Amino acid sequence: MHPLVSGTSSETNTTVEPQMVEKKKNVPDELHPIMKLKVQTQNYLTAAHQREQVLLAQRDADRQYYDKQMTYMSNALSILLLGFRMPVRETPTALPVPSMPPPPGLPPRYRPQPLPPPSEPEEDEDATDLSS
Repeated sequence: MHPLVSGTSSETNTTVEPQMVEKKKNVPDELHPIMKLKVQTQNYLTAAHQREQVLLAQRDADRQYYDKQMTYMSNALSILLLGFRMPVRETPTALPVPSMPPPPGLPPRYRPQPLPPPSEPEEDEDATDLSS
């Protein structure tokens, strides 16, 4: 599993604060803007690399889920086709179809909520009046 997906990272945060450039006394004054730009560029590239790693890990997780779905559908289809080829006397009462693999973990706010129980229909009072 990718380190960013599992919650641990093998990379260290390498961002550099622009104030650190100011503290270097051996840098001439005219090079300070260039040094700040260099630090900002390094920070941007580090953040872009980390974002790319997250996107790659997410794509891999999606691909694994897609592969599981395809395997499930292939197995279910082969079981159903096997049932059509069997003579009626040999067909089992119920074909063993495996359960569908769960989707990748969704945040709680995106998980489907259970439907509320159906309410009891109220009796129509007019219907009882007609029978008398």
